Amino acid sequence: GSVCCSYAGRHTNCREYCQAIFRTDSSPTVSQIKAVKEYCQSISPELIGCVGNYTMSYPIRSPIDKHEIMEGLIDECGSQPLPQDPLWQCFLGSAHPPTKRETETSPTAKMDGAKLHCCSKANTSLC
Repeated sequence: GSVCCSYAGRHTNCREYCQAIFRTDSSPTVSQIKAVKEYCQSISPELIGCVGNYTMSYPIRSPIDKHEIMEGLIDECGSQPLPQDPLWQCFLGSAHPPTKRETETSPTAKMDGAKLHCCSKANTSLC
C-alpha cells in the first residue's frame, strides 16, 4: 500500500484516501475506490493504476467453503501449505482462537472466526 500511496506526493487528500484502502485486509468499498479516483486522478495516474491492480486481487464474492478458502490462501500467499510456516501451522493445526463465540451462523463464519487469529502470521497483507 505504501508504494501506491507514495505516488500521491505532497497531496494530502489523495494520500489519505489511498491509505484508507490499505488500512485493513478487507476488500475496499466502492466509495473508497471512487474517492481515490476522484482525488488522485489528476495528481497521479500511476497511483490510480497501482490501486486498480491491488483492488483487482480481491474476489468478487466471498469464498464458499474450506477448500475454496484454502485455494485462495495458496494463490495469494504464493506457496503450498508448508508444515514449518507459522501461517499454515495455524490454519492446518488444531489451534483454537483466544475467544470463541457461540452465535456464529454459517460454516464459513465459523471457519473465519476460528481461524482469523492465524492471519497475523501471514507474510503479506494480500496473503
